[in-house]
Amino acid sequence: MRFLINQHAAFGARTGIGHYTRELLRALGELAGTDQIDVFPVGLLGRASRIAAKVSRPRGAALAQPARPTLLRRCKQQVLAAARPVERMVLGQLFRWTCRPDRYDVYHEPNFNCYPSDVPTVATVHDLSVILHPEWHPAHRAAAFHKHFATTLRQARHFLAISHSARSEIIRVLGIAPERISCTYMGVRAGLRPLPVSEVAPALARLGMPPRYLLHVGTI
Repeated sequence: MRFLINQHAAFGARTGIGHYTRELLRALGELAGTDQIDVFPVGLLGRASRIAAKVSRPRGAALAQPARPTLLRRCKQQVLAAARPVERMVLGQLFRWTCRPDRYDVYHEPNFNCYPSDVPTVATVHDLSVILHPEWHPAHRAAAFHKHFATTLRQARHFLAISHSARSEIIRVLGIAPERISCTYMGVRAGLRPLPVSEVAPALARLGMPPRYLLHVGTI
């Protein structure tokens, strides 16, 4: 079969969905066999999208917005907000030209909002926080989600949920038939594994950490 996957979420400073997308592509590349796994965007368009993503999703502490943004930051935010709809429109038109039934059998959207396409579509819905708790998200993200998610609900023939809890929530809130949603747990990268005590102890001592601790990793 011929698959096309939107890799845009993996560009720029990756958060959860970016890592999910990158690792999904890596694993599918190893498991594809005779299947064809292609990504969008690529080439010059892909490089331009990567640059745009780095500008709009800065790394590290820059992700945390100051209480009183400077004039320069406010201007940058306004420019980026104005550019996002144009970027999506251009990418959407190019995507539809690329993702045609004569070229691909399945389109997978790993980040909620599908580009319009006539190819049978599978979409990953990670959670419904932007619907149930829009106050947890930047206003522009919530607005874009509500604008484009309706396309996903109309277009997708099947949905992937990352846990049984998320699957149950999607069924309850969105009213999607249970047989149209599969639970697909996320995998674990090879480097994410328990380390020998001999390797861990020096690092804990250097950081002033106790032998047992709880680490929470969030977006910021």
